[in-house]
Amino acid sequence: MKKRILMINSSLTNGGSEHVMVLLANELSNRDYVVDMVICNKDLPETYILNDKVNKLKYDPKNLKGHAFVIGLILFIRKCMKQKKYHTVISFMMNYNVLTLIAGLGLKQKIIVSERANPKLVDDYGVLFKTAEQLLYPLASKIVFQTEEVKDYYKKSIKKLGVVIPNPVNPDIVEEWVGEDSKTITSIGRLTTQKNYPLLLRAFSIYSKQYPDYNLKIYGQGPLLNELKEYAKELKIDSKVSFEGFTTQVYKHLRESKMFVMSSDYEGISNTMIEALAMGVPTICTDCPVGGARMMIEDGKNGFLVPVGDETSLSQKMVIISSDSKLSKKISEEALKIKNYYSIKEITNLWEKIITDF
Repeated sequence: MKKRILMINSSLTNGGSEHVMVLLANELSNRDYVVDMVICNKDLPETYILNDKVNKLKYDPKNLKGHAFVIGLILFIRKCMKQKKYHTVISFMMNYNVLTLIAGLGLKQKIIVSERANPKLVDDYGVLFKTAEQLLYPLASKIVFQTEEVKDYYKKSIKKLGVVIPNPVNPDIVEEWVGEDSKTITSIGRLTTQKNYPLLLRAFSIYSKQYPDYNLKIYGQGPLLNELKEYAKELKIDSKVSFEGFTTQVYKHLRESKMFVMSSDYEGISNTMIEALAMGVPTICTDCPVGGARMMIEDGKNGFLVPVGDETSLSQKMVIISSDSKLSKKISEEALKIKNYYSIKEITNLWEKIITDF
């Protein structure tokens, strides 16, 4: 008999965690599994596509807000879990992990939760969720972490349940880098404090003195847009820096760029970074917590790592890529190899191992 799996997903909209779950659900449904997926925010647009084999179970809060919305969601997840004999329930992201573990109290389904962000950041979810996480995570059957650094953050009772499984490369990526002669540097991400765009602007300001004919394009929306525009003016690089807003053509912009730069103070494993590497785009990333960039990039071989907050080092690596075409090509060729190392089939094999482990 086919094993039945229930997956708990925030939405099918834009987020990196949501995308990974969709890729995993689609691949599992093409194997010997029946996959149902709870969609917790049903009214958000569906930018990620589940295949026809995956059954969507949409939570309808009926105008519930705040705590009532959360309680209703717990009851909805529990109802789904009780209606069918799921072999395994899988949840991503700490807040949904906590709610799923509460929903499963007293039931017999095995629950696998996955931590997708920096666990040190209490402010993202609040003290209540962080406390609930420490109490409830030991009740999970397995806990999937993206890196060893994240796993090592937790206490022994949680760590002993941990398995490290990185993000997969999107199988839809077929484009490869064509930007060897481009004079555009690209960065993609929300305009928030986490991404530390002021660092990138300062590094580009230093870099521009040596390469005045290059430009920087930043794709993404967020609350810091006006502040970053003003900072670019202050650095006198506003004529060379453009804030392009949200884009649905990530691959096109990446493949036509001279390089991709990520200046974050912290990340899980950036899907955009993975996509850039998989396309062979010369990539520079801060070596930030929780170790995702370090997992994917071997410094100087398939990309570059720079210390968090170090604009001098970042600008120097940008100069190296611009000045050494032979090295850029070599880095590009090495980066392309992650498509095999981190293919959705290889990553699903790791998930399947822990699903069938019990």
